Amino acid sequence: MSAHVDIPALARDVAACVRDIGCQLWDWEIESVDYKGNDPQDLVSNLDRRVQAALATRLQALCPAGFYAEEKDNRPIEGLTWIVDPIDGTTNFVSRKRDFAISVALYDGSEPLLGVVFDVERGDLYSAIKGGGAYLNGLALDRPVDRPLPACILEMSIGTLRNLMRRTDAGLLNISREVRATRAMGCGSLAICQIATGRTQLYLSSRLRPWDHAAARVILEELGGVLVPLFPSAQPGVDPFLSGAPLPLLCAASQALADDIIHRYFSPVKDN
Repeated sequence: MSAHVDIPALARDVAACVRDIGCQLWDWEIESVDYKGNDPQDLVSNLDRRVQAALATRLQALCPAGFYAEEKDNRPIEGLTWIVDPIDGTTNFVSRKRDFAISVALYDGSEPLLGVVFDVERGDLYSAIKGGGAYLNGLALDRPVDRPLPACILEMSIGTLRNLMRRTDAGLLNISREVRATRAMGCGSLAICQIATGRTQLYLSSRLRPWDHAAARVILEELGGVLVPLFPSAQPGVDPFLSGAPLPLLCAASQALADDIIHRYFSPVKDN
């Protein structure tokens, strides 16, 4: 189906659309903030819904496709599908007004076609086309320099550390002594984009959803980076990236670096 879509032209239009909506976001008022499932760490605001509605209308006008997004009930991803996070990092947006993004990807089934991530506060727009390179504000990004583990910055939250330590016997806490430093931004799509730019080299998360990583995945993979599920899939035969279940995920600047982390800390693993 994607053969009938002019992906480069569409990517340019999507980037312009996302940037436009992101700039409008500053003029819109936060009127309500709710908890999802009574979880005080999982917020949704009226602006998450407003941005999502605006994206749904404009993306469908650019290219009719399925629409898989954070603030709605979703069916399994099949065929040409927009995968959208209207505000990735809502807690950051509500509380700090920085480190949040709008994330939009187009997939054909499990095949990524394009990805756009807009860092709204900084005005930085990351984009990529499968097989066509990755860009920051229209300038081509270079492949990140390979670094040994002691020279790497790792993005990982305390919550992720707690959740992953429940599932591995390999002393994950020791990773803090193996890397140069650890950081926690609180926005999955931007954390992955930071690897693409070489500002960090590793990102661990215990529960990313498709809308968190779909767009940034295209950007990182275009630069030789990798995204690796940490544990065997609970749904054999289903693409773990698009299953919809929370995905424990490692993102790394290179396959060699990912292999090193998996070998050190995620083998063997507990099943429960």
